[in-house]
Amino acid sequence: MRITPRGSGIHERLTQATLRTDIRAVRDFRTVTPSGARILFSSPAQSVVARKVDWFGMRDYEQGTSSVFAAAAGQATLCLDIGANIGYYALSAGAGHPNLSVYAFEPAPETFDQLSRNIELNHLTTVMAIQAAVGDRVGTECLYLSDNDCSASIR
Repeated sequence: MRITPRGSGIHERLTQATLRTDIRAVRDFRTVTPSGARILFSSPAQSVVARKVDWFGMRDYEQGTSSVFAAAAGQATLCLDIGANIGYYALSAGAGHPNLSVYAFEPAPETFDQLSRNIELNHLTTVMAIQAAVGDRVGTECLYLSDNDCSASIR
């Protein structure tokens, strides 16, 4: 048996090949919201949010914020998810509280498509995806996208 040291380049090439394969894949996974509702996510494997939710689960991802959000959503009649990404909070609110009206705003085109797909997969009729940014004025701006799905900016 031959052991190849980390610096030899083989480990790095295998890791890169694995990452290239994973990035192109679309992955479906199920999770449970803090309120106990079951959610199905479908997202590209390179989605940072999807990976974290899949790894940690909805009860542990953004743990402090998620529990406060779940408690507030249980008492609300309207929820605005600004910068909804793939729908972590919008899906959690819609699935866990079926009488709650949820508006999920996501301006990035590919991320908006994933958000819409996740809403559709979960048959959440009280959650509406809106492809728009939300700000302090009405107008048209240029949206700058990053290499990952966690950030976009108009400045």
